[in-house]
Amino acid sequence: MHRLIYLLSLLLIISCQADTDNSITLDVDQVIKIPVEYVSVTAEIEVDENSAPTAEERGYKKLLQTVDQLEQWGYKKGQLEISSGEIRQQTYRGETNFEYNASISFVINDLDKIDPIRRTLLQQGAGGFRITDYKNTHEDSLYNKAYRKAIQ
Repeated sequence: MHRLIYLLSLLLIISCQADTDNSITLDVDQVIKIPVEYVSVTAEIEVDENSAPTAEERGYKKLLQTVDQLEQWGYKKGQLEISSGEIRQQTYRGETNFEYNASISFVINDLDKIDPIRRTLLQQGAGGFRITDYKNTHEDSLYNKAYRKAIQ
């Protein structure tokens, strides 16, 4: 998808002209709309605590709850890309705090489920939910089609 957008952007910018009678002019006004078939998303887990062990324990519990919730939505563990998490020490105004961060990336094939999944995960304690990419299974062939139309 990014390649298609990049190519179309480049082709819209390109305008070649020579000073001789054998000039070449390339004007591109082809637009191909690509329907979104599925999206890649990331759910983020965040926990702040006064001690590292407590932050880690609560973070792993939230991570497990999020994975369990996704399994209830029909996801298998092999469909989930889970970061193991990290703990960072933060000091602000003399107070030390420990922050646990982890994330789960997965694909939503049914676009009508984006909002229900987002709401459920946020209610279960996920600290964030973002769509990282919009996809189409025929993206490469659509890219080639746009390229051919652009150079005609």
